[in-house]
Amino acid sequence: SVAVGDTVSFTITVCSHNGGQQSIALLETLPDTSVFTFISSNPSFPYFTSFPADTCLSYTVKGKYKTVGNCPSQLLQNKVSLQTSGSTVYRDSVCVTVVEDACRANLTIANNTYSQSLGTGYTGQSIFIAGIFYVNNTFTFNNCSVYTAPTAQIIIQAGGFLVLNGTTIEGCRYMWAGIEVLNGGKINLGGSTIKDAAAGITLRNGGNAKVVNSYFYDDIIGIDAQPEISQSDVYGNAALTVTGSTFRALNGYRPVFSGSPTGINMYIGIRLNKMFCTIGDNAQTANTFTRSIHGIFANYSDLKVTNSYFNFISNNNSWPGSYRGTCVVSLGANTNFQSKLKLDPMANGSNTVDACDRGVYSNYSQVDINYVKFIDVNTGIFTAHCQNRKANVSNCTIKASKYGINWMTNAGAYSMNASYNVITIQGSTQGVGISLIETVNSVSGNYVIVNNTVTLNAAALGVYGSYASKVQINYNTISQLKNGVIKPATTGISLLGGDSATVSCNYISTNYPSDSSFVSKGIEVAQSRQFTVNCNTIKHHNCGVYLGGNCLQQNNFRANKVDSCDMGLYLNTSAVIGQQTQRGNKWLGALNKLNASNVGNPVFSKIFIHQTSNTIWHPLNYSPNGQWFFVDTLGSPDQCGVSCLTQHSQDLDVNLLKNIALDSALTKDFVDESKNIAKQYLYNLLDEDSILRNSDVVFLNFYTANQVQAYGKFNASVDFVKAAFMGTAYFSHLLATTENLIQQTKDSLLDVDRLAEINIGIDYSILKQQLFQTLHNYESTMQSVVLQIENLKYDNLQNSKNINATITPTETPEINSKTMDDIVGEAELNGIENAAYRYAEALAIALQCPYSGGTAVYQARNFVAWFNDSLIYNDEAMCLQAGLYRKGGINTQNYTAIDFELIPNPTNDKTEIRILSPVNAITKVTLRNMLGQIMDEWKPEGQQQFTIYTHKYLQGFYLIDAKGENGFNKIKKLIIEK
Repeated sequence: SVAVGDTVSFTITVCSHNGGQQSIALLETLPDTSVFTFISSNPSFPYFTSFPADTCLSYTVKGKYKTVGNCPSQLLQNKVSLQTSGSTVYRDSVCVTVVEDACRANLTIANNTYSQSLGTGYTGQSIFIAGIFYVNNTFTFNNCSVYTAPTAQIIIQAGGFLVLNGTTIEGCRYMWAGIEVLNGGKINLGGSTIKDAAAGITLRNGGNAKVVNSYFYDDIIGIDAQPEISQSDVYGNAALTVTGSTFRALNGYRPVFSGSPTGINMYIGIRLNKMFCTIGDNAQTANTFTRSIHGIFANYSDLKVTNSYFNFISNNNSWPGSYRGTCVVSLGANTNFQSKLKLDPMANGSNTVDACDRGVYSNYSQVDINYVKFIDVNTGIFTAHCQNRKANVSNCTIKASKYGINWMTNAGAYSMNASYNVITIQGSTQGVGISLIETVNSVSGNYVIVNNTVTLNAAALGVYGSYASKVQINYNTISQLKNGVIKPATTGISLLGGDSATVSCNYISTNYPSDSSFVSKGIEVAQSRQFTVNCNTIKHHNCGVYLGGNCLQQNNFRANKVDSCDMGLYLNTSAVIGQQTQRGNKWLGALNKLNASNVGNPVFSKIFIHQTSNTIWHPLNYSPNGQWFFVDTLGSPDQCGVSCLTQHSQDLDVNLLKNIALDSALTKDFVDESKNIAKQYLYNLLDEDSILRNSDVVFLNFYTANQVQAYGKFNASVDFVKAAFMGTAYFSHLLATTENLIQQTKDSLLDVDRLAEINIGIDYSILKQQLFQTLHNYESTMQSVVLQIENLKYDNLQNSKNINATITPTETPEINSKTMDDIVGEAELNGIENAAYRYAEALAIALQCPYSGGTAVYQARNFVAWFNDSLIYNDEAMCLQAGLYRKGGINTQNYTAIDFELIPNPTNDKTEIRILSPVNAITKVTLRNMLGQIMDEWKPEGQQQFTIYTHKYLQGFYLIDAKGENGFNKIKKLIIEK
């Protein structure tokens, strides 16, 4: 090769042989003038120049190449054609590769060269590889600078062994194909660099690569392992070791060659397909992955990552895929159980993930992450579709702006455990510490969220469970802090549309200032049945505990400490929690606070208290007075004790259930949609509890009448969904047994690798092949079992869809449920991406008020979140617009508008109300906050003037309405100043 600007000499030598003279004409000249500037004139011969016999004449020309190029470009083919007087034409040519000055080499390896023909290697040379270089022996580059043509590639064949020591291989002006290690080939990198390659190393099944203290700069993919293996195959036999190496974008891509993938940043540091391997070693220098779209990307692989550092892994939209901007990706499939990820920390205890978009993304993969530090990320860990798998995140430190841990659609998982993690959310007012969202709530994801510390710095949610079943949230500490003047709406623990959740022994506090609009909430439970909220401490919130919607069945709200909250307990207009007996919640810091308010119908949410209102066991100030807090002096107040978490039973409020079954006057204040939700819950309860069903003719008649109606069909459809996700005990046993055998074989493979490191002179390859064959056999058995499970799941989901199609809904919750069950069924049968075309349908439901639209609203939001998790749902505004807060509560249809005036006196915390119209005994005055929520109400009973004391309300704007008989209310604004 020569460089642009070099002075180049070409010599034409013409000889006449065999004892005779020849006359010769020049037909074709040397370099093309479009790429070459001549210094000496272009050679020319007189026509038929005569040459004496047995003589040679030489002609030399000089010049400089103007542009870079590679053979076999026609412009670089320097050709000479001569014709004799006898019309014989002689031709010769030479092709010269022209490189940049930086790519100057003193040796060229021509296209299709085999290493065996070159000996054992080179030391200290600059080398240009002009095409494909085959390595078929042990060949070493020691401290060499190697440059490559755009079409260049190094292929290591079976028996070939390429060793790079202190050597750099880089593309000359263009990208190049990279190094390919075939079955039986080996490569060792030590202190070497591979730059500008489509794939620095492509490791084929049966190949072997060891990379130590080396660098992959500006490659599209640093190492690509077993890309040719299909999903149906088991783990391949390739071996890969990577320690102390760096994968990063450095100077940006060189121009791509034909057929090369395109992008503006490094795509993947290491991509694995069907691999069983470990990346990193605690006894060696750490790996570094930086400035790329992905760090490590694993398909159907059993991967352990340790002592590896990830920095500036981000999505710049230059490559496809929903996993962009992720440090470690682990993907599987519903029919494949080979994907497993174990992520361990840096050996020196420093950050593993730093300033990246996302730490971990896993889908259909088992996950085990311990003691890892994720700092300054958008999302720490994302996990989805863990059915029949396990996920564990423990003792991690996560500092994120959007999500600390985001777990989605994991119904049917063996366990989803997050414990002893320290999570800080800062940088987004919508940030969430731990998010647990499902599209199926008839089957548990076995979520256990325990002993985590979550700090929200001007962020939205500490622990968020939506449409999830049997969530356990215990012993967590959650701090909700304002950031200067920034104090967005925030909730410590939120359960929406759930089933059988337990929230116990959590400590939740905030430093938000007093506010009447419930900007900060401690615990929110909405549209959730069979919940347990006990032994929690909730301090200084605008609203300690917020209960909304239908929460009918067997709930426990007891032994909580509600301390110094502006509003201790609030039940919205559609809230029904059933009868709470012997609860014994503690009301601390209660003076001048409104401890509890029920703006629905208190008859549906009676709370029996052990002692009277002059103790901490009974709220001091609550609204409405009477009707829902009752004294029961039997027994003693509930105590949590040292263990904190204890089991408590809750008797059913049978009378309430009967009234729902009879559609009696007790439910006349429900909006129609809430009646529908309550009846569906009742039917589900009676279907599960045959003793209750047969205990009374009212229940039996209700159940029998609705078996073939919408309630019964919805329940039957859900039963098939349960069967689809739960499988059978037989298959579960087979899965567990086969998994144990697989793990034993993997452990044996690791033992063999450790022996090979110690006993360098011993060949363990035959033993490894035998173990891999055993592993393949077990994997084939596993795939057979999984296929049977999936077939069973498919049949059950199809049955569910068929029943769902026969339902004729009448109320909005039924319409929503039918639509969402059909969408989710399709997503489970065909993959959620293939149900994306139904996004608009789901979004229309997601934007409804959940108290009137039912739990399907949460189901829709969680489906939508797969495609867009940045949407914000303002239920206060949605429900107020839907009229929810104007329905419910005490019947007001016989009240008339009356005129009145307000005379506030901020100096003594009083406001005089003077009623100007004639009044009667049923006049009512109501105080609401600006969201329309009822804060308090009074009945003047004929008085023309009375006083309300405003000391227990927060500074801000309020609405006062006064009602009389035969009409509507008149509303005026009240400003309370402190």
